Amino acid sequence: ALKLVQRRYTEGEITELDLSRAKAELASAQSDAMTVQRLRAASEHSLAVLLGKAPAEFSMAADPIKPVNLRVPPGLPSSLLERRPDIAAAERSMAAANSRIGVAKAAFFPSLTITGTGGFESATIGDLFKWSSRAFLLGPLAGTALNIPIFDGGRRKGNLANARAVYEEDVANYR
Repeated sequence: ALKLVQRRYTEGEITELDLSRAKAELASAQSDAMTVQRLRAASEHSLAVLLGKAPAEFSMAADPIKPVNLRVPPGLPSSLLERRPDIAAAERSMAAANSRIGVAKAAFFPSLTITGTGGFESATIGDLFKWSSRAFLLGPLAGTALNIPIFDGGRRKGNLANARAVYEEDVANYR
């Protein structure tokens, strides 16, 4: 590839920047090849130690990975495909994304929160009735809060659009 780029450069078809990029890519590929050789040697030494041999005595022939041809016989039910963990996870992810669309739609409606207190306030049940958890309120011991979404600068619409986009992405992954 570098020879081809050099030839195109000498013919004036490309700039010197393209030639420099091709040289840098070649140097990067050569560096990666040396890294792979070093990792292979380290793996061979590790295997030799695990087998109880000296690293100098152990060697593995370099054999490139051969592609595996799988033949799925016709007539298998699709339920077998649904048992695969990656497909089941993609299906559950798609269902969760669909649920998040409903949550994003629910944010458009008003929400009513009813609270109550008996003089104590704590984040955990175990600490609820400790002396340090007492709370003093001015006003009623039970209150309500009404949240009406009037203006939020398009945040809810953006959240809904985001939820729909994530759902479409999960559908594509599932397919």
